[in-house]
Amino acid sequence: MPGDTDGLGQVVDETLDQDSPDIYLGIGQARGYNRIVLEQLAKNLRYFVTPDRAGNTPKGEPIVPNAPLAYLSSLPIPNELILRLEEHLIPARIANDCGTHLCNQVFYHVLHWSALHQPEMRVGFVHIPILPEQVIQYWPDSPFMPLDMTRSAIALILHQQIAHYSGGQKVKG
Repeated sequence: MPGDTDGLGQVVDETLDQDSPDIYLGIGQARGYNRIVLEQLAKNLRYFVTPDRAGNTPKGEPIVPNAPLAYLSSLPIPNELILRLEEHLIPARIANDCGTHLCNQVFYHVLHWSALHQPEMRVGFVHIPILPEQVIQYWPDSPFMPLDMTRSAIALILHQQIAHYSGGQKVKG
């Protein structure tokens, strides 16, 4: 995805129009997190404290004008997902605030597209911690998670969603 707020919605819409997945799991890094975070709420709000890659800093603008104020994740069984991750010694939690930066914007756009074009699509978003090498290179003293643990978490989440959604049938995603 582009790191520019102004072109993001078009890229999301074009990708979903082309692929029409049954399940969408967005993934974004969150500096300061020490665990996998399953996001539950996407807000129709862009309010950037730090600029995007193009230098944009919207302050209180809607992502999609005249659209709902928020959408809830449509991934089922978040509490079971947390327990499953923790069984594999992967720290995780549920969050009710995806922020107001690019991750929230992607999450909101996908949920809005789904509401308009493919309501049966399951949509979720996961924030992952930064990697150890990013701590060394950019952000000393920040929490992190090793890449193999992050990969295991994403695989567990996707496998559980596919199993729940498909009931044994093939799923596009």
